[in-house]
Amino acid sequence: MVLADLDEDGHADCATQDFGASSVSVLRGAGPATAAGFRRGDADLDGRSTLTDAVLVLRRLFLGGEALRCEDAADSDDDGALRLTDALFLLLHLFAGGAAPPEPGPARCGPDPTEDALARCAGACR
Repeated sequence: MVLADLDEDGHADCATQDFGASSVSVLRGAGPATAAGFRRGDADLDGRSTLTDAVLVLRRLFLGGEALRCEDAADSDDDGALRLTDALFLLLHLFAGGAAPPEPGPARCGPDPTEDALARCAGACR
């Protein structure tokens, strides 16, 4: 038996193997909720960090764009606030060899290791 968040929805899932039937069963959401996860830099929550994510942050900040579903994911520099530096940090990473966004990073879904005032992101991972 394995208890883990297999589908990255913030809830623990239970996987069991039936050796006699050569099958695996997965019970989704079968355990306690795990910490909400996200990919840092993925402002549009499509599972990757791209130019679009930086544009969404800029639209939100300067053009009154709609609220982001997960501001923690858009906080690319992990300073605890949504600012111009988040878009710049992501653009430097994508196009100029700058440092990758801090944990959980753009490639892995995970919880925010730092406490801040940004709301937790439920179901932000694909």
